[in-house]
Amino acid sequence: MGFAPSQLSEEQRLKVLLVDDDMADRRVIRRYVNSAGLGTVVEESASAADALELVKTGSYDCVLLDYRFPTGNAFELFSELLSRPTTTRPPVVLLTGQGDERVAAESMERGAQAYLPKGDVGARSLRSAIETALEKARKEREEAWRDAELTKMSFYDPLTELANRRLLLDRLDQAIRELPRAEGFAVLMLDLDRFKQVNDTYGHAVGDELLRRVAHRLSAVVRQSDTVARLGGDEFAIVLRSVSGIEGAVMVAHKIRTEVMKPIAIGSMILDVGVSVGVSMCPEHGTATSMLLRHADLALYDAKKTPRGIAVHGGDLDESEQEAALIAQDLSDAALEGQLITMFQPQVRLRDGRVVGAEALVRWNHPELGVLPASKFIPAAERTEVIERLTYEVLEQTLRQVAVWRAVDAEIPVSVNLAPRLLSNPGLADKVAAFLEAADVSPRSLCFEVTETAIINDTKGAVRTLGALSELGVRISIDDFGSGISSLKNLRNLPVDEVKIDSLFTGGLAAPGEADGRVIESIVAIGKAFGARVMAEGVESELAVASTAGSGVRVRPGPLRGFPDDRRSLRHVALGVGDIAGRLTASWEPHRV
Repeated sequence: MGFAPSQLSEEQRLKVLLVDDDMADRRVIRRYVNSAGLGTVVEESASAADALELVKTGSYDCVLLDYRFPTGNAFELFSELLSRPTTTRPPVVLLTGQGDERVAAESMERGAQAYLPKGDVGARSLRSAIETALEKARKEREEAWRDAELTKMSFYDPLTELANRRLLLDRLDQAIRELPRAEGFAVLMLDLDRFKQVNDTYGHAVGDELLRRVAHRLSAVVRQSDTVARLGGDEFAIVLRSVSGIEGAVMVAHKIRTEVMKPIAIGSMILDVGVSVGVSMCPEHGTATSMLLRHADLALYDAKKTPRGIAVHGGDLDESEQEAALIAQDLSDAALEGQLITMFQPQVRLRDGRVVGAEALVRWNHPELGVLPASKFIPAAERTEVIERLTYEVLEQTLRQVAVWRAVDAEIPVSVNLAPRLLSNPGLADKVAAFLEAADVSPRSLCFEVTETAIINDTKGAVRTLGALSELGVRISIDDFGSGISSLKNLRNLPVDEVKIDSLFTGGLAAPGEADGRVIESIVAIGKAFGARVMAEGVESELAVASTAGSGVRVRPGPLRGFPDDRRSLRHVALGVGDIAGRLTASWEPHRV
């Protein structure tokens, strides 16, 4: 049910400011506005100066603005007002003494929301002009809000509202560009201590609130000109502008530790966490963004080993560290730019030399460093969300290749390594199911390998995620079995289809029957007792092969085994062409997608 204007309260009525130096015109326009049925409250101003002051101090819904004043036109006198977005000022209807199309067009360009010649002024035309101005302003405000939200999503962390990695890199680049005319600055890398314990004990909701509180404390310690960013998880970074040398940076680091380590009350709980801080200085430790971040990260690693929890990078990066910094900098774009290569290493049953599966191994065809093995870049990827994109890219390439092999009657199940970070991803099983459906591949053709250490570090996440994958039909393999702890407990609680004996036990085998050989026999017996297949890693000698061949172990070839070449691909071997077990010393090239 609607209300007549007379029924509206003062707060509900439309507040209009009428600005015109002609009293007679103001009287006529006011009468029409009041009879337009909008429920308006009209205030008047005869001068530009008074009107501008009223707009600053009042809250008007619309301004009716005359075009001509004795001291100039509206564009000259109200340029500052008109140039402001409608998010910070009321919409404007420009009124002119005559219908001038040039003025009408310019009024829209200069920031007015509607235009009306005074000769056309009437109750109906004024109502239409005011409603048009209000609607246009509403749309402009909505568009400005959407733009602000997009900017926020692109440059800010949604949980803490701190800068994200993208904005941090931009601020660092800006600070470096300003170096010739500005003081040096510091980069601080921070990592919370005992945060995982809080998450595991009280749940992610409490963990998220803890991160928000820490973010607020970090922002309160530094200046407005500094940048505080959340890099992911419990990792933060700060750019301290115009800091007074290393001493000044360390003083701020101490303040940060003091503030963050104060007890934090969340509900009925009192929580305390520690924080370690690594410091690098610009230009002392480099003038490149990647180098400064790498320096600070190395210092953070040192800080975690010291009681004081603060460390400053001690020198320049050596050649290997420079390479690592370049890798970390370029990694996020690798999957998107098609630089990842998936290769396949055969898994051979030694008693008959037959290929019974393959393991997908990722390589990075780096534009500057050439083809890099996984050991060069996976550790860096696992520190960030990049590992998820990388895993999905390898999975997609792998399933595509499995479908190709199946089309020529070669059923080759393939194993893919599952990063520890993905164990905490509750949507992983759904994502994998979508990839399998897209490639038209059976879940039983896919096996995920997860290290025993990763399971130990996040047992709850492992049980949930691996359970969901197993229900989907995907097989699960524990990699590096025997290198962690509580192995039997892990086997009992997890849907394990296979265990892979760590190369710690197989790589040093020199003769059958020695201590490591007895360990292998024990693990094989344990695996069989739990209904899990057993595979050995790192079989790198003829004697090691001899020690494992009779145990029923499927052996993933070590260096002596290499890879099949183009003439004898995995497909041909799986179909029974050739004897892999008899070609231990052959020099084979990678089979790749």
